[in-house]
Amino acid sequence: MELYSGYVNRLVSELAALPGIGDKSAQRLAFHMINMPPEKVKRLADTMIEAMSKAHRDYRGSGAPVLFMAPSLHSDMLWVRDTNKHRLYASDAELCSVLRVSSIVDVPLMEDLVVSETVDGTTTQYDVQAIKVALKDYSIGTDKGGEITTFDDFDIDYNQYKYLIEGRMSGALTKWHCAQVFRTAKA
Repeated sequence: MELYSGYVNRLVSELAALPGIGDKSAQRLAFHMINMPPEKVKRLADTMIEAMSKAHRDYRGSGAPVLFMAPSLHSDMLWVRDTNKHRLYASDAELCSVLRVSSIVDVPLMEDLVVSETVDGTTTQYDVQAIKVALKDYSIGTDKGGEITTFDDFDIDYNQYKYLIEGRMSGALTKWHCAQVFRTAKA
């Protein structure tokens, strides 16, 4: 049974899909987000767009990078308006051009991603907003000299053989300064 409009129901269902968030919490969060002052949302989105655009001068990756970000920040950036209430970015293509990336990928798991950094015995927590990287600068390989393990077993319940192939993968950035992480200090 739908209690709210389509957009609110979609927001509630997306929030409820997050780990540790039930239906009631998702409803509370949705209404909190809807009732946030537009100035606060605009300030955050403006600040992130400016920081990402200016940080590109420090980027040393190969080719056009891809921006991975939380869907909520992505939509906030697309809905930034000027003083005449006109949207600044009509499409993802315009936003990508300003941010100097080839594409933007929504990563729902980044909604609650927190990292900690300890400097001189003081630990600070940060909310990760986005990660910019050219996947051309990321190499993927296997550990243990490329070991691939295979398993086979006869399943008596289904009267057939079952096969499993397991390969452990790892990856690493291969160039200095080829990835950027955008974060904000946790309040």
